[in-house]
Amino acid sequence: MGFQLLNVITAQDESVLQHYAFDSEHLSIPLDLTAAAAESRFLGSAPDTIVRVLRTENVTSNLHHDGVPPAKFQASKRLTDFFRVISTNLDRKGKEFISTVEGFKCVPLAM
Repeated sequence: MGFQLLNVITAQDESVLQHYAFDSEHLSIPLDLTAAAAESRFLGSAPDTIVRVLRTENVTSNLHHDGVPPAKFQASKRLTDFFRVISTNLDRKGKEFISTVEGFKCVPLAM
């Protein structure tokens, strides 16, 4: 899916993606926002009502079983140099995955 592909391309390393690791297909949940969300261009200026809905109501749609776990994200310098983690979530079994990132720095990606 798109989110996973962006992470793999940016990291230039398919191992940041864990295959069939998450039980989150057809799962609607609120976002677990990180501290970085307050500084986010995407959410930082959003009205409080929108942020409250995103944090408390089952409004996000997760349709995947593959994902990027926080440890894999943090271990990739390419990912941490390009993206800031805005939210994480837990799948049905309590396994954490990155759910929202935001690019904060433009860096050339060597192919």
